[in-house]
Amino acid sequence: MSVEKWRDWMELIALIAVVASLIALVVELRQTQVALRAQAYQARAFDGIAWNMEFAKDASIRDMQDRFYEPDFDPDSLSPSELSIARRLITIVRIDLDNEHYQFQSGFLDESFYQGETVPRIRSNAPLWRAMGIVSPRQEFRAEVDRILGVNRE
Repeated sequence: MSVEKWRDWMELIALIAVVASLIALVVELRQTQVALRAQAYQARAFDGIAWNMEFAKDASIRDMQDRFYEPDFDPDSLSPSELSIARRLITIVRIDLDNEHYQFQSGFLDESFYQGETVPRIRSNAPLWRAMGIVSPRQEFRAEVDRILGVNRE
């Protein structure tokens, strides 16, 4: 093999290595971007949960939360101050479940946890937060809740 052909082969190999390196770099940047976005979303969720938890520290509030799951619970039966506290408590749950859904969408929460823990909690809590007019800002989560509840919004 002549030196010129050898050089051509080496240039081709170098070119392929450069292209492969660029592809690997793009994949790594994409994974980092997804991880950072998920981390930022989770931080916002924790801030929302912490802020709302300040309102849930006494026994009377915990008793009210227990009322949410009684079969005949009606948000209209609450006084204005109870309704305000109830909305905060239900918002905590909605934020947590929205966060779990986002983590699942981003590949940071495994399927078995999502199906075994998150979906049943959405199924039991979404009717309550919807009855109270609490809406997720994320359209993807609203669509997932509709899917889980079997709601067709078309």
